[in-house]
Formats: sequence, C-alpha cells, structure tokens
Amino acid sequence: MYVNILADDIILLAPSWRGLQQLLNVVVEQSGIINMSLNDRKSVCMVFSPSDRSKVVMSYFPEFSASGEKVQYVQSFKYLGHIISSNNIDDADIQREITNMFIRTNILAGKFYKCTAAVKTVLFRSYCICLYDAALWTNLKVGMLNKLRSCYIRCIKIFFLVIAAVIV
Repeated sequence: MYVNILADDIILLAPSWRGLQQLLNVVVEQSGIINMSLNDRKSVCMVFSPSDRSKVVMSYFPEFSASGEKVQYVQSFKYLGHIISSNNIDDADIQREITNMFIRTNILAGKFYKCTAAVKTVLFRSYCICLYDAALWTNLKVGMLNKLRSCYIRCIKIFFLVIAAVIV
C-alpha cells in the first residue's frame, strides 16, 4: 500500500461544523486502514470567529467526535512550536519567544562565559536569535513588540556582561 503523506501533525479546516465532522470521520477511517490512530489528548478544535460580528452564525457549536471520543474546544494551542489563538492575535506566541530567548541566553551565559566577544557574538546570533516564526506574526500589539525589543537588549547585556567586567 502506498501512502503519499504521513504526518504526525495535521490541521483540518472546514467552513461548517458538518464539513469538519465529515473530515474527522475520513481521517479516523483512513488512519485505521494504515494502523494509525488519533491521540485524543492532543486533538483539539478551535473556532475562528469572523472579524465582522454581523457574520457570526453561532456562538456555540456541538462537540466533535473522533473514534468515539469528544474533541475539546480550546482558545489557543501550540502547533509546530507556534501558538495559534482563536482571536488571531500573536501576543501569546511573542511571549513564548521572549521566554525562550531568556532561557537560551542564560544557558549560553552559564556555559560560555569565558569565551571571547567574537565567539560569543556568533553563539548569540545563531542560538539566541531564533525568530524563524516571526514572519507569521501579522496581528500584534506595539507593547508586545516593545517587550521583545527590551528582551533582546537585556539578553545582550546578560550574555556580554562578563566580557565587560573582564575588560574594565
């Protein structure tokens, strides 16, 4: 049997509740054929409301089921490392990136505090500034962008502070 696409992370999109339930049924059926199953604990559902409130059809939707299990509704979830929110605002994902930048900086500062400024610069650029998902940020608040900028500046100070103390 040939299988064209095998993925451990799949997103299903549909314009209606009935359409999404039909897609779920097809996924469950086809995954059973190739001896795969859905992880009930990781499977979630999110409703994206239209920005124009007059186009909201329903505020409540019946639960979906996959393999006889109910699929939980959530306001946000992590997909391939990126936090997706039902309100289409990227602040939670930017906050995740800020936290990760501090963590990576502190790890490097602890392990490479004796390195030269040139080595530290290469390490910082390659390891701490991993903003590959920043291109996905389209709806954010200026305050959150300022927090990211402040984080960047603080991380530079944390990481290069040891060199400044040695030079003085």
